[in-house]
Amino acid sequence: MKKFLLTITVLVGTIGISIAAADTYSEAYIEKFGSCTPYSENYETEIPTQDQNTPVLHINSIEEIIGFKDGKCITKSTAHCKEMNQDIIIVNCSFTKEQQNMLLPQMKAAKTSPQAKQKLQETITNLVKNNPDTCQV
Repeated sequence: MKKFLLTITVLVGTIGISIAAADTYSEAYIEKFGSCTPYSENYETEIPTQDQNTPVLHINSIEEIIGFKDGKCITKSTAHCKEMNQDIIIVNCSFTKEQQNMLLPQMKAAKTSPQAKQKLQETITNLVKNNPDTCQV
């Protein structure tokens, strides 16, 4: 059980940074993000662990665009671990129009370029880690 909890702790740190990984954004999500139109996507992934009792964790993620509030585009990312039967991380963001304009071309470029995907990941990581007014975990 300790190993499982340690794995979850590491996983939460990883997901907190990569929950909005570039390859999870569909064309529809990118389009809706540009206009901040309410939209939701759901996808599933498996994450291997070092625990023999639980060799893989099944994660269901939901990426939501809530819409505009107080002049900002509100989004929510939720990762649910099936093995724990609970949400393991929720990231709420409120992007200014300038941040949307910065992210939108990066999201589009990340669909075709590994370098652009890495750049987008670094930008999102920076927003999550260093801008508590923008994203809260």
